[in-house]
Amino acid sequence: MYWLSPENTTDRPLLGVIAGAHATLIVDAGNSPAHAHVLLEHIAATRLPAPRYLVITHWHWDHWFGAAACNLPTIAHIATQRILAAQTTWDWSDAALDARVAAGTEIAFCSEMPGSREANRSGDEANRAQELATGKYCAVPDSTMLCAM
Repeated sequence: MYWLSPENTTDRPLLGVIAGAHATLIVDAGNSPAHAHVLLEHIAATRLPAPRYLVITHWHWDHWFGAAACNLPTIAHIATQRILAAQTTWDWSDAALDARVAAGTEIAFCSEMPGSREANRSGDEANRAQELATGKYCAVPDSTMLCAM
């Protein structure tokens, strides 16, 4: 198991990597395509097996905005799929993000942090969310156990 440490000043969460003998699983895609590329470059530099799957742990944008850059089959809980489906209809411009902060549906840090503005958000995120929300991934129902010890 490997990880890319979080960067709190830019709301880059910890990203995980589980490497097996033949494939690598990425846990969360990060807050932007640039963030995902940093992880992918580290995976390549470490000479781990090529990533084959991406798991999205939850619907917060800083965990899935990098998914388009990963371009992998994606696994998420069915509840995450439902929220992503709603998020595909959202406007991700700075003005819209600021409005959600003002309404209390996003935390202020999302619009205050350095580097959070539109330069980090392209149409790829909304397109990827649409893919995730419309079934180009595996949605895990509540009753499914993913891992047994």
